Amino acid sequence: MDESLDVVRALLAGGEVEHHGEFYDFEPLEIQPRPDRPVPMLTGGFTDRALRRAVEKADGWVGAPLDPSQLTDNISKLTAMLSDAGRARESFEIRVPFRGDDIDYLRRLEELGVDSILCTPPADHFAKPQPRQKKIDEMFRMNEVVCKFLEH
Repeated sequence: MDESLDVVRALLAGGEVEHHGEFYDFEPLEIQPRPDRPVPMLTGGFTDRALRRAVEKADGWVGAPLDPSQLTDNISKLTAMLSDAGRARESFEIRVPFRGDDIDYLRRLEELGVDSILCTPPADHFAKPQPRQKKIDEMFRMNEVVCKFLEH
């Protein structure tokens, strides 16, 4: 994973890139057209190694829907690792999925310093057959909660 992040970042930076590593081996190549601005790279995972990878190689971290105590633990670890690496927390994005309609959970995410949320359907949204309208209603309910939260 680390090597792939290095390769992608080098390619997105522009110009010719040649790489001979453990998992990737290629002669000079380049991506055209290259992005006109930096492409943020975010990684996920919950092991200490995954959190360290986010700090060392990425521009941010994407969590998963966890209970607040687990999320607090991961964000505390990330914050400490960022400090140890000499990186400002403000330059590192923390993004967490939000599922459901719990406005208190959104408030807790804000208190924890989460920068953005990904509004995703509940885990069983696609896993089991449901009427289309039920799925639409779930998404609208979640949208209403997020909008209410943003109004405060």
